[in-house]
Amino acid sequence: MIHLSDITKEFGSNKALSGINLEIEAGEFISLIGPSGSGKTTLLRHLNAQHLPTSGTLTIHGEHVPTLSPKALKALRCKIAYIPQDLGLVSSLKVYQNILLGKVGHFHSLTMLKKFLAPSKSDLETIHQVLNTVGIPEKLYDTTSTLSGGQQQRVAVARALFQNPHTILADEPVSAVDPARAKSMVELLKEIATKNNITVLMSIHNIGLAVEYFPRVIGLRKGKLVLDSTSPNEQELASLFELDSQDLIG
Repeated sequence: MIHLSDITKEFGSNKALSGINLEIEAGEFISLIGPSGSGKTTLLRHLNAQHLPTSGTLTIHGEHVPTLSPKALKALRCKIAYIPQDLGLVSSLKVYQNILLGKVGHFHSLTMLKKFLAPSKSDLETIHQVLNTVGIPEKLYDTTSTLSGGQQQRVAVARALFQNPHTILADEPVSAVDPARAKSMVELLKEIATKNNITVLMSIHNIGLAVEYFPRVIGLRKGKLVLDSTSPNEQELASLFELDSQDLIG
């Protein structure tokens, strides 16, 4: 489904990724770990075709990404949902409006504006369904700022699902929340991914969660792939990345 061969990414004199080789199959649930600055975000942005490699081969769903036309790139990106660390929600908007933004790339600007200001019954029904999937259907018309942190996480997941994606990429979405909320979001994403055969890659700092919930753990350090394991343990990971295991696990 996703193939990276000898991927290198340079920003001026900085080599953010170096010689990355990966095969990712449909429906996999993968954690991406590594110290800050190791290249995790850069890798995720290659996987949703926001970044193109300086060299190497990047293929997503059989499409050689660097050769795609702007129209084909847009279509590809529409099927890959991205959840940023800050969740990317607009706090002053209603929940349904934030979720509608998940399809901003699917339509022309005027069409999207019309949907945003006067959503169709069909769109609202679909949004209600995805909110039901994440457990907060009653929040459809609530202002996003009034929700708890955990509920806002669920809105971000619902927005991703509204895209009808084949892949969800999450860039450290649980790094700033308490352990219970972090665990809840990982469990939610895993349940949704399994039920819908969605590929999920989550960048995460919590080694304990990575080992407990993810069948596959990929590790980066200084832009290089240094781990791709289906059976890592916490001590090995903490030692490998020269990180404080207590900070990462707790």
